[in-house]
Amino acid sequence: FELDPRYLFTLSWSSSGPLAYLLALQEDSRVTGSFIAMSVFKPDLLPPLKRAKGRSFYLLHSPEDAVCPFRMAEQARDELDDAKAEVQFATYAGGHGWHGDVFGNLREGVRWLESKAPK
Repeated sequence: FELDPRYLFTLSWSSSGPLAYLLALQEDSRVTGSFIAMSVFKPDLLPPLKRAKGRSFYLLHSPEDAVCPFRMAEQARDELDDAKAEVQFATYAGGHGWHGDVFGNLREGVRWLESKAPK
């Protein structure tokens, strides 16, 4: 069994999001896509965001999240976009946690990451 190196995605949420950003921003990262949900974003603790260029990030966050501020997800979206990353920003209702059409949201994010995978 071999993994297709085009589809090395991370899936993280809440307090594991910073690790996903860190892994994706390593200089020689093999991660090709990051699905980061309801997470904090602390760029001062990360490698240079210029490394995000050409890498894919699917960000899922609820505007009602009282644990991980929505403004952090917006900041991640904006700063990754400024760094020339591929960014898709999606929202859901319900606050912190997996709410609504959880599997549909996961499917949508993974499909988007697959569409951005290297050829």
